[in-house]
Amino acid sequence: MTDANAEQVQVAKLDQSTTLQDFDVGVTLGTGSFGRVRLATHKSSKTVWAIKMLKKVEVVRLQQVEHMISEKTILKRVAHPFIVNLSATFQDSRYLYMALEFIVGGEFFTHLRKAGRLDNNAARFYAGQITEIFEYLHSSDTIYRDLKPENLLLDSKGYLKLTDFGFA
Repeated sequence: MTDANAEQVQVAKLDQSTTLQDFDVGVTLGTGSFGRVRLATHKSSKTVWAIKMLKKVEVVRLQQVEHMISEKTILKRVAHPFIVNLSATFQDSRYLYMALEFIVGGEFFTHLRKAGRLDNNAARFYAGQITEIFEYLHSSDTIYRDLKPENLLLDSKGYLKLTDFGFA
C-alpha cells in the first residue's frame, strides 16, 4: 500500500436529517444524464462538499432506480483512500441528493488533456492506484463498470479518487 493509504482522510459525517437548506449551494462541478454535482458549504460546520443532485423524474424515466440504490449502498459500505467518501443522502420532492467528499483537484480527464501524455513514472503511479482500487473493490465483491478519466478525481496531493458508482 502507498503512503496515501496510511493517511486515509477522515471525512466529516453529516447528520442523516440533513436537507439542502443546510447548505449554501454554489457552482456546478459537473453534469450527467439525470443530474449535476454542485459545490456546497454546510452552513453550521463550514465544511465543503460536492452535492450530487439527481432528478427523480429522470432517474425513473431512464430506469436507473436500482443503480442509484446500488450506488448508495456501495458507497456507504466501502472505505478506501482512493474512493470518494459518501457522508449523507437525503431527498426532497424533486431530487435525490448525495453529499460527497469534495475533491479539490478536479477530473483526471482535465489533467490528461493538459499533459497530453504521461511519462512512464506518472503512468505507473496512476495505474498502481487504479489497481489498488480494483483489488479492494473485487475483494468486497463489487464490480465497477464505468472506469474512465472523467470518473477519476485528483486530490490535493495528486492521488486519484474514484467516483460515480451508478453502474457498479
